[in-house]
Amino acid sequence: QNCRAINYVLDRRRRQWFKCCSQGLASRWKCVEVTPSAWFDSADEASGMVDPFGTEAAQECFRMPAYDVGNCVFGHCMYTSEQCV
Repeated sequence: QNCRAINYVLDRRRRQWFKCCSQGLASRWKCVEVTPSAWFDSADEASGMVDPFGTEAAQECFRMPAYDVGNCVFGHCMYTSEQCV
């Protein structure tokens, strides 16, 4: 997991998202398939109104395989995790 940089990349031909991690001096990229799970629109801080066309403060969430054996909370285990960027 020691990533120098993380990028989310869409392979348009395959219609698949990837989370890619740059490691080491040679900048080799390791990628894992991810699935978009949520989108949160930008909102104006003063009014709180949603700006559906703004992307500056928008967030997209991705579901991906969990790094450990299972993501367990209170005895319920999921084998995926979710990250928002």
